[in-house]
Amino acid sequence: MVWKIYSWVFTGILTLSYASMPPEAVSSRELIDIPISTISLVGLFCFAFKRRIGARTFWQFWLFTAISWDLIYNFLLTTHAAVTLTKVAIGALIFVPQYVALYKYSFQPQPAE
Repeated sequence: MVWKIYSWVFTGILTLSYASMPPEAVSSRELIDIPISTISLVGLFCFAFKRRIGARTFWQFWLFTAISWDLIYNFLLTTHAAVTLTKVAIGALIFVPQYVALYKYSFQPQPAE
């Protein structure tokens, strides 16, 4: 049940962050981030709702891809002045559960709640 709630809250956070972005502020970073985030959300929802889509090997690869992209997006493609300890801590609180869910989804035979 906790994973289902988290998946909806996380989706809301991402949706609001993109919906509140003015069109002129959308850069190539966001154009790459949106599909990556969407695929990660599919994995999160499949884990939360105990549905299997795709091979476990795909999700193992995707876990690596999602974490790598988030690190690149937040630390290499963002100005260092914009990265603060508070933002890193809040980002970890928001994103680490998604990584845990993707890890469990990709390495467990059946998604567990």
